[in-house]
Amino acid sequence: MQKLRAIIVNNAALNNVLCRTIEAYYKDKEEKEWLINDWRIRCINYIINLVVQVFLFINVIDLDELKLYDLEDADGELIDEKIIRVKFRLLESFGQGYNIVIYIRESSACTDYFRKLVGRIILIDNCTR
Repeated sequence: MQKLRAIIVNNAALNNVLCRTIEAYYKDKEEKEWLINDWRIRCINYIINLVVQVFLFINVIDLDELKLYDLEDADGELIDEKIIRVKFRLLESFGQGYNIVIYIRESSACTDYFRKLVGRIILIDNCTR
């Protein structure tokens, strides 16, 4: 007899498939109930990221545009970087910091120099950072 209490996953589409498969398996093979809505726990880091994005981008980027950015980032096909920089400039100090990071990371020489000065590197954002 198999035992599974809960599963912690993010919102990726494949994880939806996984949870539906587990639910069907328990129903068909184990004759037990494992309900996806009761036992799937969303990754707290992902939830916090979504909340922070809403507060950071309010009145700057609408939610549909932010979702599009996440989808394009996941596909590796980001929209025009110049447009993204302009949007981040609207975030004042935070936006300026973001654009500085992008500038440093665009050049391997700048990245190496920064790493030499600071001893670490700043990660570039993606849909989970």
